[in-house]
Amino acid sequence: KPGARASGDDAAAGPGGAAGGDGGAGEDLPSEDVANGRVCETSKTLSMLMEYLDNYAGDRLRLTERLVAALWSRAPALSQWSAMARQCLDSEQAAAAEAAAGGGASGGEAPSPRQRLALLFVIEAAVRRACEDLRTPRQGHQDAAAAQVRDACRQLLPQMPRLMDACRSEEPKLVLLSHVCKLLAEHAAEPSADAPGLLHELGTPEVCKALRGTAESAKLMDTVRYCVDALLALARGSIVASTTAMEFARALHDQFFKALQPDAFAASDPGLTALMGRVVVLSNRNTDMTFGRQDMLDRMVQLLG
Repeated sequence: KPGARASGDDAAAGPGGAAGGDGGAGEDLPSEDVANGRVCETSKTLSMLMEYLDNYAGDRLRLTERLVAALWSRAPALSQWSAMARQCLDSEQAAAAEAAAGGGASGGEAPSPRQRLALLFVIEAAVRRACEDLRTPRQGHQDAAAAQVRDACRQLLPQMPRLMDACRSEEPKLVLLSHVCKLLAEHAAEPSADAPGLLHELGTPEVCKALRGTAESAKLMDTVRYCVDALLALARGSIVASTTAMEFARALHDQFFKALQPDAFAASDPGLTALMGRVVVLSNRNTDMTFGRQDMLDRMVQLLG
């Protein structure tokens, strides 16, 4: 049963207590044994969910949201953020090793492409549910809900560079990962997050570089929007993120200005369409993409005419 708990202590802990890994469960046992047991139980539960969604949801993986909602209060694995990220990375690495071996055995059968995608749907749905619980907490559960989302920030965002790199060639995965980044970064930027220094802690050079790199290369505009939103949210408390966002905007401005020149302009160029899409995303977020250049404005008006 996917919702089965590892122990009676876990059953009393709820999703918030399980997420932090220090909610008091199993105090009579060595902490390392408890942690290893939780990781093993989480891995089994997630593997079962991946298989279940592969077999019964098929291509309708958006139904994952309903499954997560049904199991949320019964399955601590859904808020074991670090273990979820680790399983995702392990699955992608196993698939890459299997592909490198020509589809042969690579130390164990790797999850199917749809199972790996299903796992990311589970992670994204779980983060959305945690954020929803924080917005509309049950009476007496405000602190637990806030602690759970803060834990998701600290456990998932630092893993995003590796996750995005592993999923770089698969747009459906990147859009889910970037949405998780947006949700968590925007939570950390909220005054109600009540976590001084959290934005500075999360806005590391690695995370900011991954967000910018994905925004520059993604084909889906939803992915671009989510990465930009995450970067701008982190920039409210991280100098690294603020600098990265400004450098990204400046680079886009320079590319766009060159593309607008008469000898370079080609309305049918798909590369120009993607570039303009990124410019519009930043413009819609109160960034002056002309950087005050009158000649750029004149050229844009000329093209409109």
